[in-house]
Amino acid sequence: MKLLFFAELSGAECELLLPSLQKENFSPGDVVVREGSALDRIFFVLSGRVRQEKILGITLEATGLEAWQEKELFEEITAGNHFGAGGLVEPAPSLVDWVAVEQSQLLSLSFPRFRQILRQSDTLGRKLLESLCRTLHESGRRYEESFAMQVTAVS
Repeated sequence: MKLLFFAELSGAECELLLPSLQKENFSPGDVVVREGSALDRIFFVLSGRVRQEKILGITLEATGLEAWQEKELFEEITAGNHFGAGGLVEPAPSLVDWVAVEQSQLLSLSFPRFRQILRQSDTLGRKLLESLCRTLHESGRRYEESFAMQVTAVS
């Protein structure tokens, strides 16, 4: 599986990076990152799908005996893509839940390991920073485009 974030890395650079990555498996419905918990790493989807979810509230049935959560579903991240890039810039609480939609295998790179790579390897560190900047720029553009479409729809 080719990960877009690492597209500019050579084979040797990938080998150098590999020990810094953590591999995890998730079953459908498993929470990868819970809203409010520290998002201090970037996640790469090797296989499966992961979805952003936001719990909007709890609805009680008329009898008051049954309750369920109402969720808003946002984007899905598929194999080859990533999420949580902001965690490499400044770790902060997650604003949403990230939940496995199907059996998924993820790699992650933590903030401390990323900082260590920046200190130890100029070339690899520069390439990772360029990829991070590109990712954050693209994310900002998608947000702006989405906002512009909403404003246009309201007008």
